[in-house]
Amino acid sequence: AAAEQLAAVPLDTPSEGAPFVFEHLNNGNGKAQALDSINARSQKPTPGVYVLALHAVVLGAAEATAALVADPFREGALEQWGDDFARNSQANADAAAPVSGLVLRQATAA
Repeated sequence: AAAEQLAAVPLDTPSEGAPFVFEHLNNGNGKAQALDSINARSQKPTPGVYVLALHAVVLGAAEATAALVADPFREGALEQWGDDFARNSQANADAAAPVSGLVLRQATAA
């Protein structure tokens, strides 16, 4: 719906905030392009995002290991370590930066 509204904005009637639309979205026929053109220009994650995701993974491993060391002989302790590691790493990445959480989620889904 938003793409259709943006595509219906006539470029010959100025309005507030319109210079961006006029300058960047004019496709030559007097209409603004759909939001797909904005998404195509989205930024790639910076190296800092990956560093924050790596820190989140290391902290997740440390937290899971601490829980394992607290009671190493309980039933299913090693399986629980993997679950704790995945859950804590994702929670830490989401807390550090939303983009880091997204990068980690996409990397583990692949």
